[in-house]
Amino acid sequence: MIIKNVMPRYTLVKSITVLLTALTLSACSDGHSAPNVGTPVSVSADNEPPFNRPARPGSFLVNSEGDEPDALRGDGRCESAKGECTLRAAVQESNALVMQTTSPLTRTNVIIVPEGHYRFIESPVVATAAGVTLDAGRLVILGNTNIRGAGARRTIIDGNNIDRVFEVSANSTFTISDVTITGATASGIYNHGQLIVTRCLITENYSGYGAGIFNTPWSSAIIDSSTISNNTAESEGAGIRFDSAGLVINSTISGNRILESCCDDTTYDGGTQGEGGGIDARNGSAVTIMNSTIVNNHAVIGGGGVNIAKSYQGDPDDLVETYSNGTQGHPLELINTIIAGNTSTRGRANCSQVISPIYSLGGNVSDDDSCELNAENDLPNTDPKIKALANNGGPTDTHGLAIDSPARRNALQENCSPQDQTGAERLRPCDTGAVNSSGTAP
Repeated sequence: MIIKNVMPRYTLVKSITVLLTALTLSACSDGHSAPNVGTPVSVSADNEPPFNRPARPGSFLVNSEGDEPDALRGDGRCESAKGECTLRAAVQESNALVMQTTSPLTRTNVIIVPEGHYRFIESPVVATAAGVTLDAGRLVILGNTNIRGAGARRTIIDGNNIDRVFEVSANSTFTISDVTITGATASGIYNHGQLIVTRCLITENYSGYGAGIFNTPWSSAIIDSSTISNNTAESEGAGIRFDSAGLVINSTISGNRILESCCDDTTYDGGTQGEGGGIDARNGSAVTIMNSTIVNNHAVIGGGGVNIAKSYQGDPDDLVETYSNGTQGHPLELINTIIAGNTSTRGRANCSQVISPIYSLGGNVSDDDSCELNAENDLPNTDPKIKALANNGGPTDTHGLAIDSPARRNALQENCSPQDQTGAERLRPCDTGAVNSSGTAP
């Protein structure tokens, strides 16, 4: 095992650059830019009604809230036996085109989903095969696929308590924006590939692990300007589970919970049960949380807000570096983020770390001392005085700041994102958390 002195804090630029480099930029080969920390979060013009842009190969306009499959996969047409383009038919036809092409990583299929409530209708007759979207149940994504809704308050994709909603295959890049994902079992999104979630609401999903979003080892994910709320896990990671690289920016993680039945008196810290009510990170790569709000989540063993532990990744060849302070591996990094009001039946309430480190890069606010906040502008043991989850403008509900909140003007100014979660410009001096108290949402 390699022993080193305490690792110097990762720089924010390094962490985000590594993650963005890891993501396949071919997801944007249709001429639209990928979401990043400098991109305005207002709804794309492609998502504006009347959704009458001309079709092109690999571009599908959903025109039915039904759940019928594609009639003839691979013919380039999204059409069920009823002559309608359902979301399921569009995903199946997109996958078929990916399988037909000789260079699947150089093309991106686009699916436009107008306002509506798109419910799964039937359970799959057989178990969903890996990498295949069957005629019922989860929608499996192959290749580079971009799904765009009409806004999270207007386009709802509902698993109807039948199955997970989306499963992203390995070697695929899935970009999804402006939708709500709800009603899933076995995770709202189960990601084996590269995932970009922008201006979405992921809510009221259920799973053993990673109820809102589960990112498996060797995957990567960017969660941008989104709300992950009120998801329930049987065992761990109710909001988001990261087993590899992740960036959460301008986002709200609120009201997610782990069931008390997960654990008994023998359950231990750093295991695979009861930790990470909001976010659970498992040391696969660095996870950075920036300008976000993590509140009112619940765990059982510890880390109601966030948890990081080495867990099942293992170290068979002594490749994981060990530092003189006893920590190992990749960190969970916090910057300009509020972590407060989280609870745990036992263990630390807001943040929990076992072997793997939590690093503060400054500008954070927490109402306890569990998050290792010791950098510039950090405020541990401080009530951020946040408001209830509500419509504060923008695509999803957020937590605003009270007029006397110490989080106001507390962020590290050089690291403030250009816009907040509502899409408003972050006027300087900017605030800690997902929502800036000054600025107007579009």
